[in-house]
Amino acid sequence: VELHRSEFSLLRGVVHPNLLRVFDYGLHRENETLRPYYTSELIEGESLRAWARGKRWGQLTPPLIAALHGLAFVHRLGIRHGDVAPENILVRADDSAVLIDFSASRRLGETDEEVASGRPGFLAPELLEGGGDLRADLFAFGVTLKRLEPELSGGLPRDVSAVAKALTRANPRQRPSSVEELCLSL
Repeated sequence: VELHRSEFSLLRGVVHPNLLRVFDYGLHRENETLRPYYTSELIEGESLRAWARGKRWGQLTPPLIAALHGLAFVHRLGIRHGDVAPENILVRADDSAVLIDFSASRRLGETDEEVASGRPGFLAPELLEGGGDLRADLFAFGVTLKRLEPELSGGLPRDVSAVAKALTRANPRQRPSSVEELCLSL
């Protein structure tokens, strides 16, 4: 219940074309169990992974840049997404993208008392040690690029592979420090 409430409270009032918009939060009683829910806009699209199959790198850049615009927006609000992955980027028919699933998100400076949450293989090393800032999302974006490579016709260009490698460095101080810096390198 608290996880859903936290996700909703982080997204409430946030309006950006590349972020899921939420409207209402509530609890539904099912037998003796309270089930949390929130309502959101309907995004008609498919996951970036499914959408990318058979496409070339140049076709992939518009939805990736759109997702990065959404990520930069939440970063400016002081929020780390926590689960950037191809399955959490939905691509619409017009090739725009929406970043979804903020269930692992945290406000900057908020420490995790519990085990780090997020998608295995996409979690930055510093998150597993109880730390992490915005660069943890950039790490996950680098993993996203690497995971999309086999789906693409022709793979990733050499310079993009180098960016993905830089984003997934173990030491966060050796990664790009912001989405804006990352966009310049793409």
